[in-house]
Parts: sequence; structure tokens; C-alpha cells
Amino acid sequence: MAGNLGPPTIKEFFADIDKLEKLVLDDQTVGTGKMTTKSKSAQQSFVEFVRLQQHIKNEPNTKAVAQSYKMICDVVGNNTTWRTVPRFRDLLLRKGMLDYSTLTTPMKQKLIDRLKERFARRKRGKNEGDDEAGEATGPQFSSTLVVTTARLLKKTWETNQISKLDQSDEMYKIENQYTPAAQEFLANQNLSQKQITSFMNLMDNEAPEIPYLLTFVRRDLVNNKTPFGTYKMHKRLTLKQMELLGKKTKELDGNERFWETYCWKMQQVHAYDLTKDLNQRGLYLNKLKKFVGEREQVQKCSALRALILYNYMTHLELTTGKYDKAALIAYLSIPRDRGYNYSVLPKLLQKLPKCPTNYSIKDIACLKPIGDDSSYVIRALSVLPIRHRILPEMGPPC
Repeated sequence: MAGNLGPPTIKEFFADIDKLEKLVLDDQTVGTGKMTTKSKSAQQSFVEFVRLQQHIKNEPNTKAVAQSYKMICDVVGNNTTWRTVPRFRDLLLRKGMLDYSTLTTPMKQKLIDRLKERFARRKRGKNEGDDEAGEATGPQFSSTLVVTTARLLKKTWETNQISKLDQSDEMYKIENQYTPAAQEFLANQNLSQKQITSFMNLMDNEAPEIPYLLTFVRRDLVNNKTPFGTYKMHKRLTLKQMELLGKKTKELDGNERFWETYCWKMQQVHAYDLTKDLNQRGLYLNKLKKFVGEREQVQKCSALRALILYNYMTHLELTTGKYDKAALIAYLSIPRDRGYNYSVLPKLLQKLPKCPTNYSIKDIACLKPIGDDSSYVIRALSVLPIRHRILPEMGPPC
């Protein structure tokens, strides 16, 4: 056989099946789990390896075959001499790629290194052959078809920027020129305000793991005046991301839509039905009540604060029969058409925006719309000894 090609091919060895089984398996039938442990030549082990590959493909649930296959793989893998045989080496690489998903991280890296070495060696051999040919036929030039992704992205970007193509033709906008896989490249470019809008459109269906995402969201909200909630990406932001965005973006102070989404995220992932589980609903309402009472950025969110405080107070009355004095005063200080507060409403409106009458949050089903609150207010005031500046001027309940 010319060159060191290793053992013969399958076709060469499978000419006589019976004779081959006797030669390779030492009178033991494949799949019995009684593989001989005596020394075998590289040629014999190669045939055994290939035959077991066929058996394991045809009998994937046969434990004995799988054990035999593993034994042969281990023997071959541990024999440094056999690993140099081209056919063994290629079979082991193939097996490694087939088993890649189940390998440990170090084993994956080891396989990748072996593949790099294998293909680098092939490339070096090819280049050496090209050099020899070049001496006889003249200079050789690298193919123009060999293009790296980074180079292609950079060239496309620079071409569009120099000619300002995206300003004259829709097809050259970021969302039409790139795929989400280019997010890291695009995130590191100095995008204009219009390009940020196009970038947000491109990434709208992706997870909120884009480099510098909050920077782009903030610039879009502040400079482009994009309302929060315009993109699906806004709702995918994590609670921690929203916390940071809310602190760094003054324009979100009093933004009802943003803080609604924040309160929705505060539910976190759970298996409870907060409309029926009173205990869990109470815990969530306590968390919301504390949040709107302490967070300065939500003080101008009249509708959100009123809805949370009212649901908190009525839940407290339902479950304990008690009333929260501080919560009631905070609630009555929010401007809202109640009928009985017509005399103090103008003064309240000087400090805070008016709360809509039928306000609700679709994503938070356990926060029920307020409706007519006069009956609850009467019950609470009949129990609580409140003397507050907003109460003496209140008109009679309707």
C-alpha cells in the first residue's frame, strides 16, 4: 500500500464477513459484551471499531454493543501509535464531533484544538504545494473570495457611511442591511439618532443581552423622544436593567408606562394566582405600597399610586378588618374626581397630575380598577381619628 494510509478500507475488509468476524473478534459475536482484551493489531481494531459503529447505529438501545463500542474507543484513544494512523485519527475526530454536546467544557476545548491543528496542517501542506507550483508557473495571488465576517461588516458600514446611503434609500438602513448577529459590531459604532432607531428595530425581537443596550435605549428615549413601550425590547428588560435605567434617566420620572412595567416585573416568576391567593397577593401589594411610598421618581404617577394604594387598603380591610392611616392620607392627597372632594381638588391639582377615573393595568390583573371609592372612604374615616388639612374642606359624599 502506497504511503502510510493506515488500515485497509471497509470495502477491502468486508469481502468475506464470516472470516472477518473470526479474525477480528476471536470467535466472539459482536454485541455480546465479551470483547477479548488480548493485544490486537491496529488493523484488527480498526475493523472492529467500524463494525461496532454499524451495530450501534442499527441497535442504538443495545447496552452490550454500546459498551463494546466504548471499550474500543478507549483502547484506540489511549494508544498513541494508533492515533497517528490517518483513518483512526479521522474516526476519533468524527466521534468527538458527534458527541460534542455531551462533552465537558475541557473536553470540548481539547477537541477544538485538535480540529484546529488538523486543518492547519492541511492548510500548511496545501500552501507548501502552492509555493512549489508557483516557482514553476509564476506568482500566485490569494483568492478574493476569502473574506472574514469582521472585514465584511466593516466594509459594508464604511461604504454606507461615506456615501450616506441610509439617508437616501430605505434598503441601506441598519435594519435592512444587517442581521441581529451583527449586534456587537453595530453596538461599537458611533450611531446617529436615526441609526439608533433603526438599530432598535433590528434588535426588537432579541433578548436584552445586547452590548451597551441601556445606553441605546436611554439615547432613544431622551433624544428621539420615543415613548417607553414602543419596542417589544422595552418590556423584555430585566428588573435590574429597569432599575438602572430609571435612576439614570430623568425623563422617566413620572413616566406611567415605564413604572407600570417596573411594578409588573416586581411580581417576579411564581406559580401563584394573585387574584385568588390572598396571602401572596398581600405580600405583593405590601411590596408595591412600600415602593410607591419611597421612590421619588413615581410621585407624579398619580394613577399608578392611587391604584396601588386603593388595592392595598381594600385588601387590608378584607383580610384583617384594619385601616392604614398613612396610606389613606396619601391616597386622598392624589387628585381624582371623587364627587365628595370637589372643594379641595383645585389645590391638589396644583401639586400633582389628575388620576384618570377608570385607570387599570392590563398586565397586573390583581390590581382592580378603583371605581367608586366613597363607601370605603366613609368606612375608613369612621374608624380612623384623622385630622388632616385635606379633610375639613371635603364636601359630603355623593
